[in-house]
Amino acid sequence: MDTSGLHHLARFFLTVLCCALLSLSLTTVLSSTAFCYDLTILTENSGENNYLDSNGQIKGFNTDIVREIMQRRNLDFTIKIVPWKRGYHEVLHRPNVVLFSMVRTFEREKLFKWVGPMNVTKFSFFKKKGSDITINTLGDAKKVGAIGCIGDDVREKLLKRLGFTNLSSLFGKDANLRNLEMLMLGRIDLWISTDQIVFKTANDTGIDSNEIEETLTVKKAYVYLAFSKDTDDKIVNEWQHTLESMKKDGTYKKILSQYPSGLKRITFDPPNNAQPE
Repeated sequence: MDTSGLHHLARFFLTVLCCALLSLSLTTVLSSTAFCYDLTILTENSGENNYLDSNGQIKGFNTDIVREIMQRRNLDFTIKIVPWKRGYHEVLHRPNVVLFSMVRTFEREKLFKWVGPMNVTKFSFFKKKGSDITINTLGDAKKVGAIGCIGDDVREKLLKRLGFTNLSSLFGKDANLRNLEMLMLGRIDLWISTDQIVFKTANDTGIDSNEIEETLTVKKAYVYLAFSKDTDDKIVNEWQHTLESMKKDGTYKKILSQYPSGLKRITFDPPNNAQPE
């Protein structure tokens, strides 16, 4: 028996095996290290969704959801509060930007990539208690002197699309506070917002929330994370799958239940069925 031939054959197969293992090892390393990414994560000061507390810390149930997603994905990005107009401009024009909390609409559908829904809300008109204004229809609301809203916000755009011309639009981080003050002073007749934004703004500023009345619901809406259009689909899919895991294991409900309005904001609707009309 020619043992030298067997040794050569053994060496050959050993070399092939080593090369295969090395190739597999390199592929694994590259796949685990090549997909490093950076995101700029922005939000606005907006009720219990996301807000600055008295210590200057960013809080809110959507903020908590974002932080939980990052923790599960071993990410450590900084969340920054900016005025809505600036945040919207950045996620629309800059790469790898995330903005929350954004209502998903058909107008915005193709402008961004989406993760959610994070919660469900409704847009309503609010008035000062004791006001003699009666609002039963959109037509009634079109007849009042002025309706407070935030400039370039989804609610402002909705009312414009519905033919409203009596809008008083404000900009900046304190737009909700100024809208509330103007409502209480009678400088605007109605304020279009959400209950959790209105009542949290009132409580934060010492205004009795019982002095504000919800009059007419205009629309139900679903809230999402919006990613820049050019964000890698793998990133978006990872965040979506992580959010869905949080809903399945109870973490999502636990987060929202820690806030006064959280439980009525919970939604388990699948993303494709959660777009408002």
